[in-house]
Amino acid sequence: AMTRYWSDEAYSKFYASSMAERGLVNKTAACGQDAAGLREPDRAQFERFQESFAEWSGGRGSLKRHDFHRFLMQLGLELSSAHVRSLWNDVAEREEAPRIGYDEALLAYRQALSAPLQVHSAPGAKLPGRRPPGWGEGDLVAPQDEEEQPPWQYGCRRSAPDEGEELAMAYGGIDPILVGSCARADEGLRIPLDEARELLSAEMPHRDVEALLGRFAEQGGVPQAVLFDLIVEQAGVLDDDGRAAVPCSPALRKPALQAPAPPRARPVLA
Repeated sequence: AMTRYWSDEAYSKFYASSMAERGLVNKTAACGQDAAGLREPDRAQFERFQESFAEWSGGRGSLKRHDFHRFLMQLGLELSSAHVRSLWNDVAEREEAPRIGYDEALLAYRQALSAPLQVHSAPGAKLPGRRPPGWGEGDLVAPQDEEEQPPWQYGCRRSAPDEGEELAMAYGGIDPILVGSCARADEGLRIPLDEARELLSAEMPHRDVEALLGRFAEQGGVPQAVLFDLIVEQAGVLDDDGRAAVPCSPALRKPALQAPAPPRARPVLA
């Protein structure tokens, strides 16, 4: 069972070593933004953060990387997997750190409260929704007719207006954007339900994972192609056609079963 609260001795050590903890405890009545523009949680949010951190850290003073998403969800933050990875990389002391401490977790929580969604653009890039210079002139005029618009939305292809509804019904009510056009439910190998749940839990909300697994419960496993497409779409790894580009999990890199090669005929001696 997880530890839900620290002992007085453990918390005293945290209070003495954490400048962020002392600052928030002494200023919880005046919530708002500090000089860096980060929002300070109110008393209820701060107490909820302490309780959740104590639970997910097990009283050890640090969070594991694979627990970070569920820790934020317990705090009421519905963030995408890409945003969670970005938050982790922003606050971790070094890249691909396996754990973060109390101060880093608190900083990530304050960043999420201050800006639930952050968009990082490359230097010189245009703002979202604005065309680069030269667009709309001569041969570079973008199509305006709805029928000429690309048939994908948010990185997932849709070849027909009714396809999304069919996919949503086939996958237990999950938004068709999460499923994409690769509805290959009858192709290839199947991943066992427990293994599929473990793979999807780090990339999708719990309710969507259970809805998908319920769809394939009778078959005893999720098709490898469907599972692969869902994970890479959540991770944002798509090719120019909106389809999965590179496997992102060792379990999904297993080659498909192939029929054994026929035995070679023995040479006939003259």
